[in-house]
Amino acid sequence: MRILIIGTGAMGTIYGWALTKAGHEVLHYVRPEKRTNPDGETIHVQFRDWRPRRFRAACRTYTYRVIREIPVEHDFELIMAPVLHFHYRELAPLLRERGGQALIMPFGNHWNDFELLEAQLSGRYLFGFPHHGGVVQEGVLHGMLNSQLSLAEPNGQPSERLQRIAKLFQEAGFRPHFPKDFPGWCRVHFAWNTAILTSTVRIGSIYAFRKNRRALHHAFELMRETMHVVAATGVNPADFPEGRMAAAPLWRNVLLTQMLLYLPGMAQMAEAQLQRNQLEIKKLYYDLWQAARDRGVPTPLLDACQPFVNML
Repeated sequence: MRILIIGTGAMGTIYGWALTKAGHEVLHYVRPEKRTNPDGETIHVQFRDWRPRRFRAACRTYTYRVIREIPVEHDFELIMAPVLHFHYRELAPLLRERGGQALIMPFGNHWNDFELLEAQLSGRYLFGFPHHGGVVQEGVLHGMLNSQLSLAEPNGQPSERLQRIAKLFQEAGFRPHFPKDFPGWCRVHFAWNTAILTSTVRIGSIYAFRKNRRALHHAFELMRETMHVVAATGVNPADFPEGRMAAAPLWRNVLLTQMLLYLPGMAQMAEAQLQRNQLEIKKLYYDLWQAARDRGVPTPLLDACQPFVNML
């Protein structure tokens, strides 16, 4: 399959590498105004690959193939857009104009852009979400890759094209699952991320956060607040595992999170993302904060974190 990936960030690079190793032709679109030119650049891939062993590529390098403009006429079959949620307002009109016959896949977190995507790309897209992450630093891709992946039609129903894309990823070592209410799950996940990242910013680093039980306790108290904001959007957090966990006993959540953050490589990856994605963290915080204001949901813990977020 001929695939276009928007950008050369960590997620685009991870999937570009994995899909290329699976035999697909992958190009990356980079905005013309972006000063760096990664075309032909080879980076080293140094992350933990937890997919089944037969899919783990022996070649741990990746060479970017880049285009600076999406042609009006092209033969891409899939366009993946692993971009930050606040970029869709700019990107969606471009994809509407230049998407051609390709299936378009927004690939990542969402909060308040579902209506935008439907208005701009109705009938031409489905959702994807990676359950892993990484960071590109000085020509090296760090992070981790597991087999989990979410795929969903906007209406949550099965379809032939959804199965076709699922097969594409299965043949590259992934195990897609299909949430019936992707927007609801995504809002819960967005609120989850906001609480964890905001609490980490408040304490200073992921290393300080993972060993400070009071900070971890605060994170899950804050998460309960953010789930009230999700509920105000019409989504029931209890319908999703992350929402149910947010309501679970705090001591258990603290223990599980500490165990997760002490897994090999997890804290290193999270800290690198924290340092490189500060604008994203700020946007996560203020999107959720504004939603709380708009819906009259009191969020004293979230409000108290504002000075720390503003220092980013």
